[in-house]
Amino acid sequence: MTVTATPAELAEEFERGNSALVDGIEGCSPDQWQRTTEAEGWTVAATAHHLAVVQQAFAGIVELFADGKTYTTDIEMEQVHKSNAEHAVEFADADRQETLGILRASGANLGALIGGFDAADLTRPAGAFGGNEMTVGEFIQLVVIGHAREHADSIHATLGS
Repeated sequence: MTVTATPAELAEEFERGNSALVDGIEGCSPDQWQRTTEAEGWTVAATAHHLAVVQQAFAGIVELFADGKTYTTDIEMEQVHKSNAEHAVEFADADRQETLGILRASGANLGALIGGFDAADLTRPAGAFGGNEMTVGEFIQLVVIGHAREHADSIHATLGS
């Protein structure tokens, strides 16, 4: 897959999605915060908290790319799914304001990091993820933005927004 978007466009896409998610969470009721998402089977609280902390982790990886390094994970997807399920139980009643704070901070950090690349950076090797070699641009588009979009769409559907 070739990424045709510019770093500024990718940053804007990510920031727009993160902002819409924050707005949706800010406007949800306590009942909505505890609803179960159809896609994940987790509460909205757990899903939002998961996304928030994963964005922090992604920011660390994107920082490596900004430093010209690569990153390859040796974690199997089975372990990722197990860890996610444990997180969903532990944070089923995550604090909404804390989660919003993490989403805002990680979103701003990722947006700035993504926007700081130049077009040539997007074509550099990033490493292997899920057994697939990716470029920096592919990681940003498929993993960072794709992951956020997937969970945000699920949350929005659950909230009815």
